[in-house]
Amino acid sequence: MVSDTVHEFDEAQSRLRRVHRLLVGGLVAAFFISIGVFVVFVVQETRPNTLLFEGAKALPQIGLVLAVGATLSLLTSEYQQARQHQEKERDENRRQEEYRQELLKTTLTQATASYTEVKRARRLMRALALTMTSDQRPAILMTEYNKQMAVISDAQLQFENLVDDVETSAAGFASAHDLKRHLRSVETHLGKLISEYEKARQSTGERPQLPLAGLPCLDTFLAQFADDNEKFKAGFQPLKLGFVKVQELIRRDLLGR
Repeated sequence: MVSDTVHEFDEAQSRLRRVHRLLVGGLVAAFFISIGVFVVFVVQETRPNTLLFEGAKALPQIGLVLAVGATLSLLTSEYQQARQHQEKERDENRRQEEYRQELLKTTLTQATASYTEVKRARRLMRALALTMTSDQRPAILMTEYNKQMAVISDAQLQFENLVDDVETSAAGFASAHDLKRHLRSVETHLGKLISEYEKARQSTGERPQLPLAGLPCLDTFLAQFADDNEKFKAGFQPLKLGFVKVQELIRRDLLGR
């Protein structure tokens, strides 16, 4: 929209410059014609101090004044138009930069909010949903599992949308390819959790709890580094590292580095 307006402004200014140049050209031509007329009168030995001779003598002076005036007017007009064009470009660049900054901030805010929701859901599942089966195997209560996976599903959709936003607005991001890649890694990792949940829900019906042994993605996702660092590296660390990279890229972009 802004580019179209600037383009229309430039076309209008171009038309005005052409009109001014035609006017100056016409006045300059008139000046030389007036000189020619005066020369003709001189050659024909028209008597001085007559109305006809004085009129012919005044023609070059009038033509010169008009030509100089028109030239000065054209130069002044073109200078003003150049200034207006520069101001239009500055305004457009400023608006584009404001939009870009807002896009970066919005992307960072949404990514941070979604990642925070995933962390909260993980903590609540660890605190409220973990239990033991009758044969003392780790299990998860379905009520809390359902609730927190709904939160994680929303976060996964948000990351998926952010990937699409970065792709469609790539010009607004200095590192669009890397940013999209890290957002996609977070979204894909969450997608595995969701796929596992959907399969579990389809196969188990309304059972009150499920053994974690049958939910390997969830099992590694809930693992703490202090308890099992290998599970933590496979389950939650990829999400954390992916999000940290997203933060770094957007903040670097905001700071212009």
